[in-house]
Amino acid sequence: MKANKLLTIALAGIALASCKSDKKQAETEPVTAEPTTAEPVAAEPEKPAAPVKPNTALATVTAASESSVAGTVRFAATETGTVKVELALEGLSPGEHGFHVHETGDCSAPDGKSAGGHFNPSKVDHGSHEAEVHHAGDFGNITADESGKATSSWEVDWISLQDGAENNVVGRAVIVHAAPDDLKSQPSGAAGARIGCGV
Repeated sequence: MKANKLLTIALAGIALASCKSDKKQAETEPVTAEPTTAEPVAAEPEKPAAPVKPNTALATVTAASESSVAGTVRFAATETGTVKVELALEGLSPGEHGFHVHETGDCSAPDGKSAGGHFNPSKVDHGSHEAEVHHAGDFGNITADESGKATSSWEVDWISLQDGAENNVVGRAVIVHAAPDDLKSQPSGAAGARIGCGV
């Protein structure tokens, strides 16, 4: 029995020595990371931005000053930065009529005067829309045919349909006048009564 006890102690000593040896080896051997062979992940190409749909605005023109004028004026921002204006009116007397954008989008007054003066954010003089200096709301004259209809389409670069822009015409009023704009009289071209108004 004494021999068995000595054998057990001896084996325990061997096991303990073996554990200490393994621990010492683990402490002294440097740990090296396995080299990676994974391919670098390529970044996905950026997707092109979706094209911005141009803004549009539509004014429905109704009669003012006891006229029978009616129709529409459509504004559409183009991809080149201009604004296309398309006008279709009826109930006019044949000949030229002043056409302007006015500062206030209010057509409640029977004579259209609730629309205020010409839209003029730059505080400059009234003039021809072809002149270097003119109101943002100056669009010159439109011409009605013998049946009292006027249709016109043109592009301009001095107004905007962009929120926050100083020259934004959205929410303002378009006014059709009884007489031609003389393109020089201040402040509005002596174009006479307001016979059509639309916001």
